[in-house]
Amino acid sequence: MPQSPKRLRNALFWFLGVGFIGFLDSVYLTVTRFIGEPVACGFFTGCEVVASSSYSAIAGIPISLFGALYYLFWMLLGVWYLDSRNPLFFTLLPLTSAGFVASLILTGIQLFVIDAICLYCVLSAASSTALFILSFVIRKAGSGETLATIHSPQI
Repeated sequence: MPQSPKRLRNALFWFLGVGFIGFLDSVYLTVTRFIGEPVACGFFTGCEVVASSSYSAIAGIPISLFGALYYLFWMLLGVWYLDSRNPLFFTLLPLTSAGFVASLILTGIQLFVIDAICLYCVLSAASSTALFILSFVIRKAGSGETLATIHSPQI
């Protein structure tokens, strides 16, 4: 049985909001890395330890840049879906699992290898986890919907 179009719209807007938070977080980490500034982490000391570790880049490219591109991809794809209602969006949603798995691995490296926690990295991991969970909500809410019912205004 199809879910309500309102539930799909709400889930999509949450998806976009979480993607935006993850994007801002990743961009901040990327910019601080490129300009050589320390990560402002308040009274927590783990941010700079993690951000300056050898695990924070792959071939000289900050992991946070990959994160920013990941979140940008999902935000653009979500906006594209809202505009076009192309069902390809639902087909691509399982790819959020890549961000979720990457977050699990990177969180494990923070905890067990570097032995420090970066709050910005935790926020990014939470964002990618939320996108992963929301992808299931969106797929369920969008199953069986027609393009007309998703876009129809509520009267």
